[in-house]
Formats: sequence, C-alpha cells, structure tokens
Amino acid sequence: MSDPKLRAIASITNYIKFSAFNAGDVMPSMIKICVCKLVEMTLKYGLNEFSGISVAALEIAALMVQQDYELANKTMQMAMSIQEERGKTRTSEVLYTTHAFERPWLKPLRDSLNPMRMAYTSSGVKKGEMDHGIWGLIANVIMIPYALGNPIGLILAECAGVLARTEEAKQMGQALPVKVFWQMMSKERN
Repeated sequence: MSDPKLRAIASITNYIKFSAFNAGDVMPSMIKICVCKLVEMTLKYGLNEFSGISVAALEIAALMVQQDYELANKTMQMAMSIQEERGKTRTSEVLYTTHAFERPWLKPLRDSLNPMRMAYTSSGVKKGEMDHGIWGLIANVIMIPYALGNPIGLILAECAGVLARTEEAKQMGQALPVKVFWQMMSKERN
C-alpha cells in the first residue's frame, strides 16, 4: 500500500482498535470492525504494516467463535507469511499474538517458547517494539515455563531480571503482572 492517505486510514483504524482493546472491548464490536476493515484494506490495496497482525486477529476469531482449528492454523500461517513479506514493523506483535493466543490450541505449548523469545530479542529490542516484546519476554521466561510445570525456583530466579527489563523499557502495564506472578510463585514455593 503506497498511497499516504490509505496508510493514514490504516494507522488510525489500528489506533482505534488498540484503544478499544485498552478500554476493555476485548474482541467485541469495535475491535472486530477495525480488524475486518484492516483486512479488507489489505485485500483491496495491498500489504501494509497492520496486515500481519490483522490476519492474526482473525485467527483468534476462528478459534474462539468457530472453534475451527484447521482454519486457525492456515490463518496463522498466512499471518506469519505476511509478516515475513512485510517484516519491517510489528513483528513482535504478530509473534506474540499468534503464539500466545492461537498456537497453544494447535501445537504443544513448548513450541511457543522460541517465538516468544524472538518477539523480545529480534523485534522488541532491535526494532523498538517494546510493548509486545516485553509480553514475549514474560511469556518466555515466566508464564510458559510455569504452565509447563518447570521448577518454581528456576522461574523465581528470573523474575527480578524480567521486572528490571520491564521497568527499564518503561512498560509499567507489564510490570504489574510480573510482580503478581512473582508474588504468587513465592507464596506457592513456601
């Protein structure tokens, strides 16, 4: 998509989607409308920086609404292919979204560890995509290992470092869940 006006419309639509999500409109009306509009723009006018994440959001709908795992798997592959083609921005967001919300329904949870690490190291840190990059770090070091039943002592040993990197990146929205997990696991260990 090369038209500056269309790119601006896509950017505003994505901002509205993000605002709706932060306001608590988790996948209901406004988010669905924005995602569908972004996918429609991709189909009509070509790839843009929001194409991969918009297709990934459709994958969530395929799982949650239709419980269609085959469609979700194909949609995830499309989102990742779009991201590889377009790959300059939003890589951490696509990696985190596809591997936090969809992939565990389709593949073993352990398979999400490397993509989550990549969401942090390859995209988050290198490209400045810290929001989803930090979520990738938290999932890779704390949440997935906990869900897999890794020893709590090993996970606890990583919590201080994760919290420090989260606060250093000024991602206070993610610092709170790290503190909650840290406290929960500390009490569980005792």
